[in-house]
Amino acid sequence: MTDDEQSNESEDELRRRAKESFSTGAEALLRGDYSEALSSCKNALALYRGVPGSECDQACCLYNSGVALMRLGDWRGALERFDRALALYRELSEIDRDQVRFLYDSVIDNSGIVLMRLGDWRGALERFDRALALYRGLPGTERKQADRLYNSGAALRNLGDWRGALERFDRALALYRGLPGTERDQANCLYNSGAALGELGDWRGALERYERALALYRELPGTELKQADCLYNSGIALRNLGDWRGALEWYERALALYQELPDSESNQANCLNSSGAALGELGDWRGALEQFDRALALYRGLPGAERDQANCLYNSGAALSKLGDLRSALERFNQALVLYQELPGAERNQADCLYSSGVALGKSGDWRGALEWYERALVLYQELPGAERNQADCLYSSGVALGKSGDWRGALEWYERALALYQELPDSESDQADCLYNSGIALRNLGDWRGALEWYERALALYQELPDSESNQANCLHDSGVALRELGDWRGALERYERALTLYQEFPDSESNQANCLHNSGIALGKSGDWRGALERFDRALVLYQEFPDSESNQANCLNSSGAALGELGDWRGALERYERALALYRGVPGTERDQANCLYNSGAALEKSGDWRGVLERYERALALYRGVPGTERDQAKCLFNSGAALRELGDWRGVLERYERALALYRGVPGSERDQAKCLNNSGNALGELGDWRGALERYERALALYRGVPGSERNQADCLNNSGVALEKLGDLRGALERYERALALLDQHTPEADRIEVERTGARCVRSIGVCLVNLNEAVFPDHFTRALKVLRRPEHVDHTKDDQASCLRSIGGGRSATGDLNGAVEAYQQAQDLYRQVGQPERATEINVPLARVLKRKAATLDSIFERLALLEESLNLTIEAALSLDRARFRLERLDDRQRWFQARARSTMDLALEVAAELGRPHLISDLIATWRTVGTLDVPRTGPSRTASGESRTSDQSVTATEHFTGANSAKEMSEEDEGSSFVAGPAVGSQTAIIAHLPRRPGPGLLMPHHRTALAGYDQAPARTAAYR
Repeated sequence: MTDDEQSNESEDELRRRAKESFSTGAEALLRGDYSEALSSCKNALALYRGVPGSECDQACCLYNSGVALMRLGDWRGALERFDRALALYRELSEIDRDQVRFLYDSVIDNSGIVLMRLGDWRGALERFDRALALYRGLPGTERKQADRLYNSGAALRNLGDWRGALERFDRALALYRGLPGTERDQANCLYNSGAALGELGDWRGALERYERALALYRELPGTELKQADCLYNSGIALRNLGDWRGALEWYERALALYQELPDSESNQANCLNSSGAALGELGDWRGALEQFDRALALYRGLPGAERDQANCLYNSGAALSKLGDLRSALERFNQALVLYQELPGAERNQADCLYSSGVALGKSGDWRGALEWYERALVLYQELPGAERNQADCLYSSGVALGKSGDWRGALEWYERALALYQELPDSESDQADCLYNSGIALRNLGDWRGALEWYERALALYQELPDSESNQANCLHDSGVALRELGDWRGALERYERALTLYQEFPDSESNQANCLHNSGIALGKSGDWRGALERFDRALVLYQEFPDSESNQANCLNSSGAALGELGDWRGALERYERALALYRGVPGTERDQANCLYNSGAALEKSGDWRGVLERYERALALYRGVPGTERDQAKCLFNSGAALRELGDWRGVLERYERALALYRGVPGSERDQAKCLNNSGNALGELGDWRGALERYERALALYRGVPGSERNQADCLNNSGVALEKLGDLRGALERYERALALLDQHTPEADRIEVERTGARCVRSIGVCLVNLNEAVFPDHFTRALKVLRRPEHVDHTKDDQASCLRSIGGGRSATGDLNGAVEAYQQAQDLYRQVGQPERATEINVPLARVLKRKAATLDSIFERLALLEESLNLTIEAALSLDRARFRLERLDDRQRWFQARARSTMDLALEVAAELGRPHLISDLIATWRTVGTLDVPRTGPSRTASGESRTSDQSVTATEHFTGANSAKEMSEEDEGSSFVAGPAVGSQTAIIAHLPRRPGPGLLMPHHRTALAGYDQAPARTAAYR
C-alpha cells in the first residue's frame, strides 16, 4: 500500500490494522518466532505512525522489537529500539505515562541488560539503578527490585567494585527470600556474593556462601553445572585458606560432576590444573605432573585455549623441576614461552617462564646460563607496571648465580640493587633480610669479615621482627659467629654459636645445624683455652652427625677436631686414635685429599709427643704426597717438609734434615707472606750444617735468616735467636770476638723489645745469650770464671722456667763446672757436671749427658795427679777411663747416623776428637796397649787413622825413642794414601797411617795387632767388651 492509499484510510482502520500486526508480533514473540515478531512489530509501528496520538502504541512496538532483537542476539539493534521507545515515552503527557509506566520500567530494565551484553557496565548500572528507583516503594514489585539489585551487582562486579557488588547481591538475596519459587535466584546471589568475598580476601566467608549456594542448587533440577562451579570455587577458597588437602577434595568432586556434563572439557581441565597445583603444594609432584598433563590434553582440544595450554606447560615445568628432571622442565618452560609470545598481554607470563628457566638452570649447576635467563626476565619485568617485586626477585637470584659462579663482588652489587627495590615494597621484610644475609655471605667470600658481620646483624634484626623466622635467625647467629671467629673474637663467636644452637633446638629436622653449632662452639672453646669443654662439644656434634646419612665428612671433621683437643689435654694416644678414625672416614669421601693430608699431618704431630720419630716421619711424608695432588697447598707441603726435617733431626740424620729444610724453603718462597717461615727454614738449616761441622755454611744461613726476620714485625726474639746462633758458629770457627759481638747484639735486642706476651721466651733466650757471652770471655782469656753462668742459671731456675729449660740449665751447669775446674774447685766442678748430666737424662738427651763424661774425666784425672796414694790415683784414673770410654763408644755409635764419609770426618773433628785424645791418653797412662789398639781399630772403620802418642816409639830407622808429648788425635781423618803424603817432619810420630784393620800391616810396630776381618761397621773388640755399659755414678771426690 502506497502512502497515498494509506492516507486515504480512516484512522480507525489504521489503528485496527496496527493492533492486528502488533498482536501478531506479540504472539510470535511468545512462541519464540523472533523474526516474525520483529517483522510484525515493524509493520505495526509503521501503521501507528499514521494514527495521531498513538505515541504509546509506537513505544510498545519499539519495545517488543527490542526484545525480539535481544533474542536474536542483535544487542546494538535492541538498544537502539529501547532508546527510541524511551524517547517517545518522554514525549507523553503525565496521564499517558501513568498508563504505560510498566513499559518505561521494562525498557529501562532491558536496556540495562543490553548494555551489560555490550560491555557498557557503567551504562548498564545507571539503567538498573533508574529501574530500581522506579520500583522502590511500589507494592508487588519486590521481585523486580531483587532482579535489578542482582543485575546491578553483576555490573558492579564487572566494574571491579566488589564491595558494592557484594552489597547488591546481599540486598537481592534478602528480597528473594521473601518470595516463593526464587530458590535458584537465591542460589545465584549466594554464588556471586561468594565470588565477591573471595575477591575481597574473605575466603572463609566466600566458602560459607558457596556451600549455602550448593545446598540450594542440589534441590533444583538442571543445576549440575552450577553445583560443579560451587565445588570448584569452594576448592579455590580452601586453597587460599591454606587447606590444600581440602581444596584437592573439592576439585575432585567438581571434576566428577563436570565429567557428567556435555561441553565441559574446559571446566574439567580447570579442575585438573588446580588439582595439580594442590598436589604440588602437598609435595606430590609426580601426581601433580600427571594432572597437569591431563589438563593439557583437554585444553589442546579446545579452540582459543592457548593461554591455558601455556599455563599447564608452565606448571608441569615447575613439577618436573621439583622432581629433579631439569632438562624436561626447561623444555616445558620453553614450550610455554613460545605460546605466551603469541598471546597479547602475556608479557608477565613470558617473564615468569624466563625466570623459572633460570631457576632450573641454576639447579642443574649452569649458573652462567641461569644468570642470562634472569637478566632476560628482568628486562621484561621492567616494562610491566607493578612488577617491582619480580624485578627484585630477578636481581636477588642473579646475585645467587653470580655468587655460585665465584663472582662475589658482582653478587654483592645485585643483592644491594634487589634490597633497594624490596625496601620500596610493602611486606617485603623477609626478602630484605634475605638480601642482607646473602650480602654478608658475599662479603665473607671477599674476605671482608667485618662487613659480613655488619650485614648478618642487620639481617638478624629484620628476621627477629618476622614470625616463623627462627631458622633464619639461627643462620645469622651461626654465621656471625664464624665472622667473629675470623676476626679473632672467640668469646663473641662462642656466644653466637650458643644462641644459634638454642634456636635450632626449638624446631625439628635441625640436627645437622645443631651439630654444626656444637662443632664450631668446640673450636671457639679450644681457642679460648677450654679444651675440655671443646672436646665435649666435638663429641656431642659427632653423635648428632652419626644419625645422618652421607655425613662422613662432618663426622671426620669432629674426630679431627677432638684429636686436636685431646692433644692439647696431653692425651696424645687418644689424639692419635681420633686422627686415624677421621682418616679412615675421609678416605671414603671423594674430594677429601686435603682433609686426609691434614689428618696425617696431625697424626705426625701426635706421634712427636710419643717420641716415635720414624712414625712421625712416615706420617709427614704421606701427608706431603697427598698435598702435592691438591692445588694451592704449597704452604702445607712446606710445613710437612719442615716438620720432616725436625723428625730427621731427632733421628740424627743431619744431611736429611738439611735437604728437607731446603726443600721447604724453596716452597715457602712461592707463598706470599711466608717470610717468617723462610727465616725459620734458614735458621734450622744453619743448625743442621753446624751439626755436620760446616760452621761457615751455618753462619751464612743464620745471616740470611736474620735479614728476613728484620722485615717481619714483632720478630725481635727470632732475630736474637739468629744472632745467638751466629755467635755459636763464629765461636766454632774461632772468631771469638765476632761471636761475642753477636751475643751482645742479641742480648741488646731482647732488652729493647720485651712485650709481655713474649716475656718468658725472651728471658730464656736472654739467659742463653748471657751464658754464651761468658763462654766467649773464658775462651778469650778475659775471664776465668765469669758470673754470666750463675746469672743465666738463676734466671732459668725461676718457677716459670725451671721445668721447661732443663737442657739450658744443664748447659749452664756444664759451664759452671768448667769454671770451677779452672779455678781449682775440682769437687765443685764434679758436682756441677753431675747435675748437668742428671738434667740431660731427664729431658731424654742421654748422649749429651755422656758428652759431659769427657770434662768430668779430665777433672778426675787432674784430681788423681794431686794424690800421693798410688792406689787412690789409679782408682781415679780407672774411673776417668770408664767415663771416657763410655763417651767414646757413644760417639762411635752416633757417627754412623751419617751416611757420607765427608760428613763423618767433619763430625769427628767437631764432636769426637777431644774424646779420643783423652781416651788414648788415659789408656796410655794406665798402660793398656790392647785398649789403645781396640780404640784405634774401632775408629778406623770409617777410614785410616794417623795417631801420634807418647811413650816408646820407633823412628824411621827402627830406633826406639820416647816423647813427653801428650797423646792427641790427628787434625782430621786422612785417606788411604796419607802415608805416602807424609813429609819427613811427620816421621817423629810413632803411629803412621796404615791400611784398614785386618791387613797384614800392623798399625804401630810395638802394639800387637788385634786379629779380625776388614771392618765396615763398628766392632768392639775384646779389650773394649767390658766398657760397653755405662759406668757407675762417680763419687764426689774430696
